[in-house]
Amino acid sequence: MLLKHRRVLLPFMASMVLAEFAIMLMMKWLGLDILGFWLVALFDATAVSLTAIILLWGLTSRAGGLSTDAQLKTGAIVFVTELLVMLLLPMDGDGWLFFLLDALLLSVISGLLIYWQVLLPLQRGKKTRATAITTSTVWGCLFTYLSLMTCAGIILLSVYQQQQQQRYEEVSAAEMSHLDTIRQELLANLHEAALDLTLLAGQAERLVSQTGLDVGEPQLAADYMTYLKVRRDYAMLRLIDSQGEERVRVERARGQEAVNIPAGQRQNKWQHDYFDKAMQLAKGEIYISELELNIEHGQIEIPYNPVIRLATPFFDEAGNKRGIVIINLMAERLLQGLSRPRQPLLGQLILLHKDAGWLYGVEEARLWGSVLDERRQYRFASSHPEVWEQMQGGSEGMTRAPEGLYVYQKLTARDHPVLGTMTVDESGLQPPQWWLISVVKRAVFEQGMVKIRNLLLTVSLFFAVLTAIGILLFSHTLKKRIEAERKLHHLAHFDFLTGLANRALFSCTLERELQHSRRSNVDSALFYMDLDNFKPINDRLGHNAGDAALKEVARRLQHCVRPYDTVARMGGDEFAILMTGPIRPEDIDTLAKRILNAFDSPVEVAGQPFQLGVSIGVTLLHQSFASHEQALAVADQAMYNAKKTGKHCFFLAPTSKMSKDTYDR
Repeated sequence: MLLKHRRVLLPFMASMVLAEFAIMLMMKWLGLDILGFWLVALFDATAVSLTAIILLWGLTSRAGGLSTDAQLKTGAIVFVTELLVMLLLPMDGDGWLFFLLDALLLSVISGLLIYWQVLLPLQRGKKTRATAITTSTVWGCLFTYLSLMTCAGIILLSVYQQQQQQRYEEVSAAEMSHLDTIRQELLANLHEAALDLTLLAGQAERLVSQTGLDVGEPQLAADYMTYLKVRRDYAMLRLIDSQGEERVRVERARGQEAVNIPAGQRQNKWQHDYFDKAMQLAKGEIYISELELNIEHGQIEIPYNPVIRLATPFFDEAGNKRGIVIINLMAERLLQGLSRPRQPLLGQLILLHKDAGWLYGVEEARLWGSVLDERRQYRFASSHPEVWEQMQGGSEGMTRAPEGLYVYQKLTARDHPVLGTMTVDESGLQPPQWWLISVVKRAVFEQGMVKIRNLLLTVSLFFAVLTAIGILLFSHTLKKRIEAERKLHHLAHFDFLTGLANRALFSCTLERELQHSRRSNVDSALFYMDLDNFKPINDRLGHNAGDAALKEVARRLQHCVRPYDTVARMGGDEFAILMTGPIRPEDIDTLAKRILNAFDSPVEVAGQPFQLGVSIGVTLLHQSFASHEQALAVADQAMYNAKKTGKHCFFLAPTSKMSKDTYDR
């Protein structure tokens, strides 16, 4: 095979520059530097060596392609060259100029070595192409490769899923810790207000006992004003008597200072739910309302003013309930606290009412679905039914959804060690409950899994390339072994001179045919032949001429038989034919005459014609034969009878099945 190296080498080197440049850019983009120098170098060398094999095979395919040896040598040259280049230029360089220099060095050095070690020897005809691997071997190697890659893919996928699950658990634990911190902050605010409320209730009880409410109202109003100046989270402080009348009301509008509302502008709260519930409490118990919108004069205050009310009853000396003290917390300030940037927190915070109404964490148009009738369709349970159902199974936990991870905690005043005892009442009133949720978007997890995914991808590519090289090496070794076994099998079962079956193979075939004849009661025929006038060829022209004559005899015999009959050389100038059944008596006569006629024309050996004859002994294979040796012996004796008769004829051994007429023929 003559390879025009200029048409192969130059395109190969140019393609190698582009391939190595692309591989370097891909490794930089994947961030494989975290794997360390040697893993990166091995990955680069493996990838580029496989690319080189494919390129060179494609460039030489018109000329017949490369042998397996040449392909492996090409891959080895490029692999070692790239490792050396990487040692000279480690991956601490940056920019496309560095990548281009690496690609040029690899292309030039490996191109020259491949020309010297692969292309030039092929040009000079020092190498021959290996024979193709058999179809079964190719499919076996392909199946093995696919099986290994499938197993590797399953393992790597399992590792990735474990890492992903671990990532989910780590994020969930971190988010749960952050949610617990936020929950404690909110409960601390409620606890602080509850303590103030207890103090104010005690103050009211002292005034009732000492001077009465009418006399003590100015003093209470002054004290409440002081509280509002100090407590910036309080929107309103009130004292309401047992008839629902506001006796003291001090409030702070948004962004304004506290004012004392005169008696003429105070309201009666007898019909309000919080008044009724607070009046049911025992001494020291505190009522905490839901997070709701403030209502003034029977209408929701505009703009919306979210509040949380804390109320507790106060008593006179006789233990009679005289009214309640109530604090309105500015819930808007609490919600603003949720929006404060929290660096460790990865998710978006959501606050829900216990009935799944949005309180925080969604656009304004969906908020307050628990209060506003026109927004009741905007509920978390409607938009996230599966997540909401999962949340009903416990007070805290996590659940995964297509959009990300939901980490949730139930928030209630009873979770606070002190506040919990203050909000447990004998009347059966339950403190409010909210859901605090952190939603970690899938993109956040994807960012955290990028390096792990790139690492596993690199491992998979590296394994794929190494496995492919291993399979190529294995297939090459297997091909040689199959060829060696095939040669041994051929030598053991076929005559090396004529290519016909030898005595060993013919004996096995004859034994199987005898067994078949016994089972099916169908006769076959055995022809045993010896050449006439063959000895003079060896004596006059030598054994080489005799071998040539035997080859010609084998060729003529093969042309006489049917495709499914067996022709064998039994040794020397003796041959045999197994004529498989079922057969008729005239079939034996036909084949015997065809063989005799085949030798009517002389055999030309070394330019000289020699008239050969053939003596044929024939026997039918029947149940009386105990083994193939007995059948061969009978056919051999029939052959000697033919020679005695006059040579170049056939003799059919008589059997019990044959009529006298058949035997005479």
